[in-house]
Amino acid sequence: MTSSFVIHPGEEKSIPFTWPLHEETPITGLNARSNQCRFWVETQLDIEFAIDPSDRDYIEVQPLPVIASIIHTIEQAGFDLEKTDVEKGFLQGNGFSSHSGCYQEIEFLKSGFIGSKEIELSFILADNEIHCLAEVDKSLSLKDDQYFSFTLPVDATESDIRAAVEPILDV
Repeated sequence: MTSSFVIHPGEEKSIPFTWPLHEETPITGLNARSNQCRFWVETQLDIEFAIDPSDRDYIEVQPLPVIASIIHTIEQAGFDLEKTDVEKGFLQGNGFSSHSGCYQEIEFLKSGFIGSKEIELSFILADNEIHCLAEVDKSLSLKDDQYFSFTLPVDATESDIRAAVEPILDV
């Protein structure tokens, strides 16, 4: 905690701090065509006669390497990262569930000559594991959406990642 201090005109002051993020914090540092995920720290200073003593500083949350590798594997299969957003509700996969009351969806699209295929991924970090729930939707298909879930250690190998993602790509 920092005690009171005075900042003179033109002076800059930096106060280092750390702040652990909740395990279900959305990933904001994704290069999607429509990235609707924002995360920020909002501060308010006690400045006499200030017009606007508040400040909003956006934070870029990067994916863990295992999640970045999952995303890369799907993009290598010809899918475009279309959209990221946060939905209200809870996720439930095989042996895991979310707890925060909202979850992030990362949406990929692959257009083909006849129809298209959409993959939506949601991740939950728990201890040293990444849980993933995937929804696959194929346009012009008579099948309903299909759901897959898998769990990987945060230090998963490329072959582990590929084995987990292949059933999603093969639908």
